Amino acid sequence: MLRTAGVTAALVVAGKQWVVPHWYHWGMAMNLRLSEAEQDLLDRLARRSGLSKNDVLRQALVEKAAREGHRAQVERSLHWALDRYGDVVRRLGEA
Repeated sequence: MLRTAGVTAALVVAGKQWVVPHWYHWGMAMNLRLSEAEQDLLDRLARRSGLSKNDVLRQALVEKAAREGHRAQVERSLHWALDRYGDVVRRLGEA
């Protein structure tokens, strides 16, 4: 690893050394390639919500993570209920 002004890492690819600046690892922007339809949808969502496109995408990411966490909790609860009450539910269904 190299340490010079503003440099914290060196990457060697195909025998070439690339110096990666320290700032690159924190808060670096990313590119997102959207289809024209997706771009139009993002534009409409941003306009309707009064948020920037960046904020709309960040909010969507947080909401998606929350939904997945909720689904996982529901699945754990379902497995627990089936383990505990599965026989009762089957007997009720047969009655």
